[in-house]
Order: sequence, then structure tokens, then C-alpha cells
Amino acid sequence: MIRFSWIAVLGLVASGQAATYHVPTDYALIQEAIDASVDGDEVRVAPGTYRENIAFGGRNIAVTGTTPNSPELIAATIIHGNSSGSVVRFDGGEGAEAVLRGFTLIGGSGTEIGSEGRVAGGGIFIRGSSPTLRDLVVRHNDCMGATPGSGHGGGDGGAIYISDGAAPDIRRCAFAYNSVAGAGGAVAVFASTPTLFKCQFIYNSATWRGGGIYAVDGAEPVLIDCVFKDNYAETGGAAYCNATSPSFKRCTFDANRAVGSGGGIYCYDGASPTFLHCIVRDNIAGVSGGGFRCQKAASPTLTNCIVTGNSSQAGGGMRAGNTATIGSISSSPIITNCVFVDNESTVMAGGGIRFDDTAAPILTNLVIWDNAPDGINSGAGVPDVNYSIVQGGWVGESNNSNDPRFISYSGFDYLLHPSSPGIDAGDPDMKDGRYESDGRWPGTYPVGPRADMGAYGGPANFKWLTGYRP
Repeated sequence: MIRFSWIAVLGLVASGQAATYHVPTDYALIQEAIDASVDGDEVRVAPGTYRENIAFGGRNIAVTGTTPNSPELIAATIIHGNSSGSVVRFDGGEGAEAVLRGFTLIGGSGTEIGSEGRVAGGGIFIRGSSPTLRDLVVRHNDCMGATPGSGHGGGDGGAIYISDGAAPDIRRCAFAYNSVAGAGGAVAVFASTPTLFKCQFIYNSATWRGGGIYAVDGAEPVLIDCVFKDNYAETGGAAYCNATSPSFKRCTFDANRAVGSGGGIYCYDGASPTFLHCIVRDNIAGVSGGGFRCQKAASPTLTNCIVTGNSSQAGGGMRAGNTATIGSISSSPIITNCVFVDNESTVMAGGGIRFDDTAAPILTNLVIWDNAPDGINSGAGVPDVNYSIVQGGWVGESNNSNDPRFISYSGFDYLLHPSSPGIDAGDPDMKDGRYESDGRWPGTYPVGPRADMGAYGGPANFKWLTGYRP
């Protein structure tokens, strides 16, 4: 229903000014307002429930709630997809000027892709576009579709599907209670480079892979300050990476679960994700790799990470390497200045880390402590472990098996006490990024420039300095 003045609109067109259309004052439906818009316009939506499926149609416009930074008004401004497709679609080549902000998106069922009845993007479908998404709650969407004979199932990306070179900028969004009969309970990324900042992935599920996020086909997503909690999948409870190089910075993976392998993260087929200042905690895998599972030349890089409280039958904190059914190509993680503590392997050895076949990881400046039944089990692997505290001991340059003397300080756990044998005992060719000569360093915590062992030493140890962000 049209509820506006043609005279006002013609005046805006003549003057070349961007127009603002109000829903439901000017238009009853959001899509009607979008259809009337041109690049640079804004559609402002009042609180209420709008039962429709909208598409930007190639327009670089802003569609926002009235107060997009108010959690209460975001919760009250709902676009409901009526199980009739994706709630929102960006598939017309939209750029960063296409903005969606300040909504709750629910009830989406995805857009059909391919010829087998597969669907994708229950909440948001992005193909070949790079929109800006801010302050959204994307919940209770699903992608079930038909179920092909393959293990994949019928859907990708319960909350968001991103493909075909898309590069959306996604910030301060929450993805909760989304589900797929396939991969990517919350987010599925194919050959694209999205950025996700301060997003939450909570209680999402996939029947196959990647309860939180699924990244394949050379995708390179960047995730910063994101939280993955209580997500679930057959493989990769929080994240699944296949032949990709995603980046996770200051992310937390907490209490995710996989029926098979990779309770927290599963890396496969040459995947080389990086994890910086991440916490991988209390994740469970039914078979192997409670925190991480790495196979077929997948070689993640972990720096200044804490891996704690994870469990599985083999490799409580991490399992790297192949099984007889995968082949001869192995995985060799690079792990620097990390802590593996209180992880458990319930059947096989390798409570902290288990390396199979020809895995050749490089472990430097680690603390591996209080894991059950042991800290490291190399199997046929050949880990290179140096300048590390390993409970029970391990052969390598300047390793020791003395109590690391953990303390908590200013909200940070597994910090080393100033009298710890890990202080100023890391690789002598590495320096701490911050130490006592830095004005921000606590005066009661004297340490020198040589790298410490553990999660708060090394060149990138600045994280625990109060108020500091790179």
C-alpha cells in the first residue's frame, strides 16, 4: 500500500538528494520501499513484525531499524521469512553501500541452488555481493531442502550463505538456533572473503559439517573477537575448514560438540587456518580431536592460544595426522606460545596432543600440563618440540618438566608466576612483544625481554595488557 506524497518524491528526484522512506508510514512493506529506492536512499523501518522475504535487487541502499544500536528495538523489529525462502537476499552485485542494520531475522528456509533441491542461506543469501551487515540477530532459520544421496544433505548456511567471491563486512551480529541438513549451521562460506567482527555463534547445528561456520573452496574468512558456543555437528562442532585459509583472532570456542571428530575445529585437505589469541575450551568430540582435528595435510598455525578442558577418545586438545582410511598425506601444525592444559583423551594416548603417522609439527614455547593420560603422544609422528614445559618430559632443546606455576591475573588464566621456570626461558631468538620496560606492563610483574613460555609470552604477548588492543 502506497502512503506517500508524489510531490515530495518528485522534489527529491529533481534536487538529486537521497530519499528516506519510512515503513510502514510511507509503505506498508519493506520490499515496496526497496523497489521505490535508488542508490544512496534509505529505508527506515519502525518496530513490528514484517512477514516478507526481501531482496535488495542490486540497489546500494541502507535498510535500517529506527534505532539500530538498541538491543530492545532490534528484538522488536522483525523480518519473518514465513519459511518461504531466504529472509534477505543480496545477489545483484551489491557493494558495501548496501547496508542492512538493526533487525531480527527469523523463519527463513533458504534459496534453492543447484538442481538437486539444495537450499542455502536461511536468514541471508549472499552471492557475488559485498554488503554491509550490522547489529543483526539471525535466529531460528533453517536450510533443510531435499536430501541428495551424498553425505552433504540438503542445505548450506542456516543463518548466512556467502559465495562467488562475495566479501561482506559483518559486525556485531548474533547467529543463534539456526540449523541445516548439511553444512554450516550458522554460516557457510564458498570461495569468498567475508569479515566477521564481534559476532556470536550460539546453539547452531549442522547434520554434517561445521555447526558454527563451514569454509571451503579457497574461502578466506576473517573472524575477529567472535564467540562460538554450544554449536553442534557431525564433524567440526564449531568450525570446519577444507582447503581454505581462514583467520581467527581473539575468538573463543566454548562447549561445542561433534559426534565424530573436531569438537571445536576440524581442518582438512590442506587447510591452513591461523588462530591468534584464541581460547579453545570445553569442547567434546565423540571420536577424536576434542579441541582440534587436523587431517590430510591440514596444518593450522596457533599463536598465543589456550587449549583447555577439551575431550575425545583420541587427542583431547588436538589430534593431527591421518588414519588408515584417509591416505598417506599428513598434517603438521605450527604451534607457538600456547598452553594445553586439563584436556583428556579417554581411550587412546594423547591427552594434550596426539600426532599420528608422519605428522611433523613444530612446537615452540609451549606449556603442556595436567592433561590425561599424558601430554604428548607422537605415535608415528615426529614432533619438533623445543623451549617448552612438558609434564613428564620430552626430548628437545631446553625443554623441562617443572611445575609451570600458573596464576590468574586481571581475568586472564594460565599466566605464569614471576618465579615460573617458563619466564624468560623461551626461544632465545624470540622476544616478548611487551615486557617490564613497557610503560603498560604491571610493575609487580618483572620479566625481561626474552620470550616467556606459554600463552602470554612471545612477540604477540600484548593481549593481556589491560586496555590494549592492536
